Amino acid sequence: MDTILSASRLNKHLGCAHQSALWLAGVEPEPVEDATLDLVRKKGFEHEDKVLATLEAEMGAALRIEEKAPLEERVAATLNAIKSGAPLIFQGAFADEHWMGIADYLLRRDGEPPRYEPEDAKLAHRPKPEHVLQLALYADLIEKLAGGEVGEGVLRVGSGEPVAFDLRDFRFILRRLMREFEIFCQTKDHVTRAVPCKACRLCDYRGRCEKEWRDADSVFFVAGVSFAQVLKLEAAGVTTLAQLATSPPQNVAGMEDKTVAKLAAQARLQMQARDSGTIPVEPLPLEEGRDFHCLPAPDPADLYFDMEGDPFFGDGLEYLFGVWGPLGDGEPSFRGLWAHNEAEEKAAFEQLIDMLAAHIERHPNAHIYHYARYEPNALKRLAMRYATRELLLDDMLRERRFVDLLTVVRQGLRAGVESYSLKELEKIYGVERSGEVITAVGSIVEYERWREIGEPSILVSIESYNRDDCISTARMRAWLESLRPANADYQIIGETAAPKPGKIVERKAKEEHKQEVAAGVRGSGIADERIRELVAELIWFHQRALKPGYWAMFERQSWTDEELVDDAESVGSVTRDPSVAPIADKKSLLITFRFPPQDTKLKISDTPRIAATLSNAGTIKDLNTDEGTLVLRRGAGEGYPV
Repeated sequence: MDTILSASRLNKHLGCAHQSALWLAGVEPEPVEDATLDLVRKKGFEHEDKVLATLEAEMGAALRIEEKAPLEERVAATLNAIKSGAPLIFQGAFADEHWMGIADYLLRRDGEPPRYEPEDAKLAHRPKPEHVLQLALYADLIEKLAGGEVGEGVLRVGSGEPVAFDLRDFRFILRRLMREFEIFCQTKDHVTRAVPCKACRLCDYRGRCEKEWRDADSVFFVAGVSFAQVLKLEAAGVTTLAQLATSPPQNVAGMEDKTVAKLAAQARLQMQARDSGTIPVEPLPLEEGRDFHCLPAPDPADLYFDMEGDPFFGDGLEYLFGVWGPLGDGEPSFRGLWAHNEAEEKAAFEQLIDMLAAHIERHPNAHIYHYARYEPNALKRLAMRYATRELLLDDMLRERRFVDLLTVVRQGLRAGVESYSLKELEKIYGVERSGEVITAVGSIVEYERWREIGEPSILVSIESYNRDDCISTARMRAWLESLRPANADYQIIGETAAPKPGKIVERKAKEEHKQEVAAGVRGSGIADERIRELVAELIWFHQRALKPGYWAMFERQSWTDEELVDDAESVGSVTRDPSVAPIADKKSLLITFRFPPQDTKLKISDTPRIAATLSNAGTIKDLNTDEGTLVLRRGAGEGYPV
């Protein structure tokens, strides 16, 4: 085998074998201008330099291997550096007859004999399997070429502490994967195909593959279809969007009939849009507690909310909170709260929650509309991170103040679009954008550019984009109201707390009490500041630790069966098996349910909750995912779900 392989090539192959086949065939990728990828690379180099500065402060100046030199010279220079006992080597290179690797850092560890361990800088917030595999390959090459056993490897992630791994734990799976890739590279005439996957985002062949899919009228372009569903449809003889739209198959193995019918109807609308040049929209059958039943009646005081976040800043930074509506009890206007560091982020979050709470206190029928789940999820994360405004936020969530219009769209209608993103649906209800920033990703790129050069006009453009998103959400809300069926009144499934006069004041008082207690601990006589902070945060630890679980259950109450089927944390389309009567088991009842084939993380002894009510729960006695049966153990006096 003449081709020299690398860890990055191995990881790309594991992500997409078709990419490897194109590379081996000598297919030249088409350059694609992507500001996001350029930003990721730039931030990666910055992180790499930052880690190097940290290591040099601890270990002295690094011996740097010339990055532009030929590989043979770099390998020789690295081995010489190891022989000389250099404490820190930057960009050390190793290569044998088949494989090469370039470690960001090699650190000398004392012992008999001394050994070198690899470390890598990764921009991700937490280690990923491919990162560990890369370190393990470096360790394998170091042992072959420099001798000695490599124990640990360290990943320096984008935020948080370095994470160490015992690389000996991964050597056997690494060598198996290396051998499989070697065999693949030695094989001629690979039979692979282009399929959408996670690797597409960073792939140089992305444009080429997308053209193939377009030319083939691929089913991949049906909105909402998954790769697994595409394979099942192909096995049933459906290979194009037109086939699915005009001749939907019957009895597709591994798919429910209603799922096939849904995808076929979506394909039909997309064909109509393609042929007519207009986007058709059709309502879906109403379901209690779902679709348009999730849309509250309009109120003059309704607000529209959108956030902008930067994943490259520390643990992530929510840098702009935008709200459109009658905040001052007058005409609708825009309010943008900026944050450029953690302290400002906390202050902006508190200001936002206080502002929303006060608005709801004045206007009890008002709701806060957003599109997709990012906004409420980000608010939950900030409440947990800074241990502030938790009670106020919980009240808003419990009262269903935040309304996700994407849920209404997905459950209530079908449109001839390839994606149900806000930008795609704007084409239907007539919103046109003209600003310099027109996408969320573009907002991040521009914000990072502002952090670099400080040009004030950049922030003006970003705020204009955020304002447009808020106003577009308001326009969508009005459009959805115009489509609401006559009998689709607002409904809430499950437990909810009705708003009570003065409750905001009560919650504020409790929040202030929590802050006073925490301040008392921080001002105590404990000498170590870190211990004071830890004790202050531990006071409500157990209460805070329970929140994510309840939030997850609460959120799933409005999900459809199909969404629950796709969710690994749930079992969807569950129905009680009428052929099996409840069985008495001591003081409990065993109730049998059935469900279609699906992946789930639930297991025996878990306590799942029926989506309709948070209180309706039981312990799993038996779970058979192959046969699609679920047996719950419930208290005999509690009744059972139907």
